[in-house]
Order: sequence, then C-alpha cells, then structure tokens
Amino acid sequence: MDFEKVKKEHILQGIRDFEEKGIPPGFKNSTTYNVVYKGKLYPPKVIMVYANYHASGRKIEWYFKGGEGTECFDVLREKGFEVIKKTMHEKLYALKREFLNTWSIQKLEQMTLEEYTNLDKTSFCYWIEHITRDLGSIVGGSSYKFGIYKRSDRSEVKEESNRTTDGTYAWFKKYGEQREEAYNAVKTNIIKIAKAAQENNLKIIDAIDLGNAYKWKIAFLYGDYNCLNAFKLDALHVIASNLNIDYSNKTPISQFHKDILNLKPKDQDYYSWSHKLWKQYEDRLRDVKRDFAKWLNANTFDSYRAYLGDTNKSIEDRLDEINSFFDDVDFFVVDPNNVNGLVSTILFLLSKKERLKNPDFVAYDSKNSNGIPKAILGKNNYIKFLRENFNVTTSEINETVLNEENETYFMNKHSLNQILYGPPGTGKTFYLKNNLFQKYTSKQTSIPLEKHFESVVSSCSWWQVIAIALLEIGTSKVSDIFNNKWVQKKASLSNSKTIRPTIWSQLQSHTIDECEYVNVSNRQQPFIFNKTENSFWEILKDQVEELVPELY
Repeated sequence: MDFEKVKKEHILQGIRDFEEKGIPPGFKNSTTYNVVYKGKLYPPKVIMVYANYHASGRKIEWYFKGGEGTECFDVLREKGFEVIKKTMHEKLYALKREFLNTWSIQKLEQMTLEEYTNLDKTSFCYWIEHITRDLGSIVGGSSYKFGIYKRSDRSEVKEESNRTTDGTYAWFKKYGEQREEAYNAVKTNIIKIAKAAQENNLKIIDAIDLGNAYKWKIAFLYGDYNCLNAFKLDALHVIASNLNIDYSNKTPISQFHKDILNLKPKDQDYYSWSHKLWKQYEDRLRDVKRDFAKWLNANTFDSYRAYLGDTNKSIEDRLDEINSFFDDVDFFVVDPNNVNGLVSTILFLLSKKERLKNPDFVAYDSKNSNGIPKAILGKNNYIKFLRENFNVTTSEINETVLNEENETYFMNKHSLNQILYGPPGTGKTFYLKNNLFQKYTSKQTSIPLEKHFESVVSSCSWWQVIAIALLEIGTSKVSDIFNNKWVQKKASLSNSKTIRPTIWSQLQSHTIDECEYVNVSNRQQPFIFNKTENSFWEILKDQVEELVPELY
C-alpha cells in the first residue's frame, strides 16, 4: 500500500505545501476531481503526493493513480476529506473564496460604516445580498434587515417607535440612538457571527440580535460548509420534513443546520446536494396568495373593506404588506404535505410572546383597524381557507387562540345574542369571561348572564377554572381558590363531593417540575402552577403565556 502511513495531519501539511509551492514538476492540475477543504478546492493527487512525502519520506514523483476506487481517493475520504467531481458548482466555491478574500475577519474588524453600507455596490451589505446571491439568496424585504443602512435620495423617511434616521442612514433604535453607536453594535454582532461560524459554534448565533436570514447567510459564508445555504425558516422546515427530521416551533435554527448537514453523504458535492434539497422544497410548494385573495374578497366582513379594498389586486397588496413583516416565513407559499406545520408556525408567530419580538408588525397591526392584519392570518380567515383547500380537519390543528385576533370581528359582525361555537380550549371560554359577558346582559337579550356563565364553566376542565381563579385572585391558599366564583360554579355542576381534594390534585398535577414542595411524580401538561414554601399556590404567567396563551 502506497499511503498506509498517511494521517490527517500529513494531508493538511500537503495542502499547505500546495499553497506555498503549487503543482510539483511532472504533475498536472486535476481535470476531473477536487479535494475540498475550508471551502477551497485542491487537486487530489498533488495533495496526496505531498502528504505521503511527509508521512513516509517517499519522493515527490508520479507513482500512483487517482480516480474513484483508487487508494488515493479512499485514503482522502477515510481521513475526513471530501473528494468531488468538478462541476458547474466550481464557480460557487470560487465565489465563496472571493468573498472571504474580500471580507476577512480582519477586514470586518476594520470595516467603516461607509464600507458596510453605501450606494455604489461595493459594500458588505451588497456583497451579502447581491454579489453572493448564487450561494443562497436573501434578496428582498426591508433594508432594515441589515440593522443600519444608507438611504437613497428617493427613499421615504419613516420615523417609527423602534426606528430612526438622520437623513443619510436609517437604523433600529435598539442598536443605539446615534448612527455610529448603532453601527458599532451591528458590526460587533456580525463579527461574533463570523467567528462563531468559523469555530463551528452555531448555537451562539441563535441568540445574536440580527435578522435571521441575514445572520445565517453571514454564518454560511464564514463557516466551513457547516450551515445549509437555505436561510428562511419555512425552507428549513420543509427540508427537515423531507429528511424525516423531527422539529418544533421552538427548535433553534442552529439545530436545523446541524441535523440537516449530518445527513449529507460524504462523497457528495455540497452544492449538488444542497441544490437538490432546495429543488425538492420549491417543487413541493404552492403559491396560494392569489387564490386566498379571491377567497377573502368573497368571504370577508364589511368592516374589513377599509383595510383590504374591494378588488383582488388590492387584497393581494395587503397580503404582501403583512408578509413583509416576517422575514423567515412566506405565509402564502404552502407545502401541501405539511399544511399543519404552516398553521402551527402562524399560531406560534402570532402568539402574544412572539408578537412582542416583532414590534414593527405590532405597530402596523394596531394602526390598521385594530388588529385586522393579524386576524387575516387567523383561524377564521387564512387558516379556514387552508382547511377548505387542503382537506385539513379541525382536530388536526392546534387551536391556540390568537388573543384579540378574530374575536374583534365577532362583536363587529354578529348580534349580541349570537352563540359562539367551538370545542373547549379554543379560546372562546376565556374571551367570553373577560370581554363579552357585559355585552350579553343588555335588556334586549333573552339569555341571562348567569346562564352564560354556567355554560362557559361547564365547558371548562378543573385545571382551567383553577387557573382562572388564580389569575383573578393572585397567589392564594386552597381555601381561597375553593371560594372563588369559578370554582364554586364548577363544584355546583359536579357530582363530586370531594372538591378540595380535586383542587389539590389538579394543582399538584400541573405544577412545574422545579417545585420542591410538591412530591407528585405523575404530572401532566400544562405546567403552570407553583407551590411556595409557606404553602401558597401561584400561577406562573410566563408559563401561561407560552403554553396556554388562551387563558389571557
């Protein structure tokens, strides 16, 4: 065997020799195959002859063959190196190298604001969005995705609560009140991303405050092909689903990249493989924006018209506006094989906790008819459309209420004696409790408040009425919970004569695992209660917001 002594460190030394000395006499550059290392391409036989010189002292001369099935290629792959066929993708490897040569870490550390963002197509931002587009696109959307950007003379000045401008630059206020302060904060984040990607510490990137698509494009460019060149969350969802990778709405993006890349065959070219995944993603998708606009035009409420307009085109424009506030997801591009995944994503992104992370949309939503944009995406509009068009049943979808969402138009659209239908846990219970009871007590209604109250309580489980009680009265003893009107009403409707033990049991069953004052091992979701050292019970509002936001 020619290469039995060759180890990985010898191959790395061979790469360094090639970079210093080039192709040795008697050898030619590879015509068919390349070795890939840190995004650079090298001739396999040249690298191996240098490597064997360091491993065994063998003279640098032509004494072996290359190609599939040869010892040369087998040893390279055995030591963890990728050997690929030369393809049209070679220019992509070259483009990534060109980017790194232009924007090294050292260059980033010295980068000025003018170099970061300018109007003459030489900036770092322009490289990320346009010059390297073929490596993975983040084109489109607002320029605020860069954190700070230089405005064109024709751009509109928009002063928002979370945005500002000095006329020349515009930026998010969270990065600083002055442009240099803001830029330094953004640059610091970019350097952190680049270094984390090079060190293969992708988890750090999840928490860095920069737009997701933008920061993961940066991570891909600086990493050693340890990120997938797909940067939208919905694309990662579809690709993961295609590869039978389990995930949830809380799965960090770094985990998607890790799990997906772990499935890449070692003998496949990176771009050939990733482009295949992207093609599968694109082929599965269906753009439903136009169809939904038609549906909405035929089914919407009169109170929505001031916002939507009266034509399909005007509605499409509004849908585009809504979409623009969510960089990671295109709401109106649907994977027919994973409609539930899209619905789950919508419900997650519109939950109270997640909306707070998107103040631009919150401001837009509030300004436009008190929540109609959010309601457009909700269960009585877009989600209903998805159900009708993709045969999705109610039981298949998590019915988490979107707080104020569509309930707003129940009161606008329906009469006061309208009965609200839906299974327990869909949000109707708690919305009625907090908002509608008084409206149902007008003299015109024939249904008394008490009757409504009884109907609502009867649809609640024991843990739900206990949770409502604690939200009303705050941290309490069991005796106080027992005396609450919700619990008393539930007790009056129950055949049980052991109400206090029931309360104790429900509190303990739904207590967080961290509580050291409850010894019950068989606990069940949602975990929203806690017992204090002095035997008071409390409800954990952060847990409620995350697990059962409908309680609010």
